[in-house]
Amino acid sequence: MTLDYFGIFAKYWEAGKVKTRLAASIGNQAASEVYCALLNHLITSLNSVADRRVIAYTPTDKVKEFSVFPHWQKTPQSDGSLGARMADYFVETFAAGARRVVLIGSDCPDVTPNVIEEAFEALAHSDVVLGPTFDGGYYLVGMAQKFHDIFSEITFSTESVFEETLSLAKRNGITCHCLNRLNDIDQIDDLKQYLQQLEDTRSAGDASTMEAVLFEELVNICPLDEPSDRQSKSSNEEAS
Repeated sequence: MTLDYFGIFAKYWEAGKVKTRLAASIGNQAASEVYCALLNHLITSLNSVADRRVIAYTPTDKVKEFSVFPHWQKTPQSDGSLGARMADYFVETFAAGARRVVLIGSDCPDVTPNVIEEAFEALAHSDVVLGPTFDGGYYLVGMAQKFHDIFSEITFSTESVFEETLSLAKRNGITCHCLNRLNDIDQIDDLKQYLQQLEDTRSAGDASTMEAVLFEELVNICPLDEPSDRQSKSSNEEAS
């Protein structure tokens, strides 16, 4: 029997600790609320994928805060760099009995059940599956049967992460399937682009209920009229 595990790497949404590049434009509190909206959207929309669904959270003392998401197992992330934490997650999940494991972050709201299904299907004939982003990273990584070390030689948070990972896999004889590129939301321009995308989808009558809800949440948090003024106001409020 093939046991599929799907995981989301998530961080507790303390203002000033998440979406820091976005916060430079809209303020820490608004950036935290955007992060929460994106995370909630992904957890809700992907609530039925795979045989097991896991939220791998950090910091380790925040399990109570993540209990608001039912029907998902919760496990703390290990210590160390992003690459080390992902490696530990895959090793531990295969040790728990998984045969195929897919992991995403919380930055890419365009990840749908169809994307996850395609990732698991790719692992029927590939060792690794990657979902690249337009900024040079990847929004999804998956492995079949066992842990394949595609993390230890990579410098994360750079524009070359995806290409470096592909090169490492090739050198080590690891077969890799690539999904379509998607945008993640790290900075103000990413958020503007995504809001416009949702608005266009809504105008065409093609938005799902969950996409419509996410659009309203994001617009209420950040109308994006004068982001620099919002940051200045936020900074003044935090200093007072």
